[in-house]
Order: sequence, then C-alpha cells, then structure tokens
Amino acid sequence: GFNPDIVKALLPQLSAAEGEKFSVDKEAAFRMVAADQLQRVPGLDELLAWIKQQGLKQAVVTNAPRPNAEFMLKTLDLWETFEIVILGESLPRAKPDPLPYQEALKRLDVTPESALVFEDSSSGVKAAIAAGIPTIGMATTHNPDVLYDLGVKLVIEDFTDPRLSDFGISL
Repeated sequence: GFNPDIVKALLPQLSAAEGEKFSVDKEAAFRMVAADQLQRVPGLDELLAWIKQQGLKQAVVTNAPRPNAEFMLKTLDLWETFEIVILGESLPRAKPDPLPYQEALKRLDVTPESALVFEDSSSGVKAAIAAGIPTIGMATTHNPDVLYDLGVKLVIEDFTDPRLSDFGISL
C-alpha cells in the first residue's frame, strides 16, 4: 500500500485513519483495474515447466502488500506454483534492502551464486544484487539502460529471449 508518510505528504488534510482508509481503497481499486490487465509474461509457462523438469526451487519476493500479492498470483493462476512467497512487509526491512532475498535464499536453502533472480523494479534489482544473486532485469516497467546501470547481467522483454540459454536455461 501507500506508505503512511507518502499519504500524509500528498494528502495532509486526511487524519491518520482517513489516510489508512484511502490507502486500503486505493489498493482495492488497483486490484479491480488489474483484474482485466494482468497477464502472464510470454514464455513464463515454458520457463515454469523447465524449472519443474529440472527440479529447481523457486520463490516469489515482493514488496506488494499481502492482498495484492495474493490477488496477482491467484489472478495469474500462479498461487499454487510458488511454495515460498516472501513479503517485504512481513520482514523488518523490504527491498531495496537485501533482506527479503536473503530470507528467500535461507528458506530455499541455496547459495546466492546458485540462484537467479528475475526482477522488474529498480529497488528489487538493488536488493537482489546486494544479496549477491545474479540478476536478470525484466524490461516490463523499466528502460533496459536503467536496469543495466543497476548491474543486471541481462535485460529481457520476456521469457522467450534466446539469450536465457547463456544462463543454462533451455526452453
């Protein structure tokens, strides 16, 4: 949701309770609009099938509020796919701090070097790289140059990019 400080800065006339209601209402509106817009990135089904075939572990690491994370995963029919969902809001620090990714590594019982992150946000890229995990940028919401400047190994538009084979991923 909106950080209470942001709501206070943008809408100083609202009381704390009104600010909280505004934030909750905004998230509900987002979910209503997103229900029609959300779709899987091309190649995701093939990537997920490959991951399963290889017997690899996977997790979702997100700063989205729990209702939004659950809503998006359920709407995309991915709720059952990820046994581990790390929510930034449930930890002492969220992205861009590396803690959410460190928590994912711990729960998956893998080393940073043996993991691979796909990230579409600058705060997420910073968090993953700070956790020592090789990171691929998703140019779904950011200019590729911005992601490269943050230190990603590769930027892709979607999971059909043949350069994923450089990371041992053959779909």
